[in-house]
Amino acid sequence: VTFSILMYAFHHYEAIMKNIGITNKYVYYGIVGNLCTMVFVVYFLLLTNKFNFSNKYLDFLGNISFEIYMLYGLVMHYLGKFFISSPVNDVIYMVVVLLVSIIFAYLIKQLIIVIEKKLIKAV
Repeated sequence: VTFSILMYAFHHYEAIMKNIGITNKYVYYGIVGNLCTMVFVVYFLLLTNKFNFSNKYLDFLGNISFEIYMLYGLVMHYLGKFFISSPVNDVIYMVVVLLVSIIFAYLIKQLIIVIEKKLIKAV
């Protein structure tokens, strides 16, 4: 309940700060904005603490998450040259980047596994 009240207050913190008389933008955009983010993270963790998110798809993505992280910037850079920005193209671009990143991440993960096995046999 406390975090729900804090989320409401921090969502409307600009109006509240103006009513109090604080008009310094550094205070209510910097300090209070960061407090709002921290309250949201704690609130989110409290809400998701009761849920079990494990399934085979998330486990698969979790196994290649580092590879996805390392590749998606490159994929975005190279595929961005072929897509003209529009609402439809942006969605297609996002899906293509996600799929290509997952495929390449999986292939790289398999390559790493093969190299590790060869190194273990060599040692």
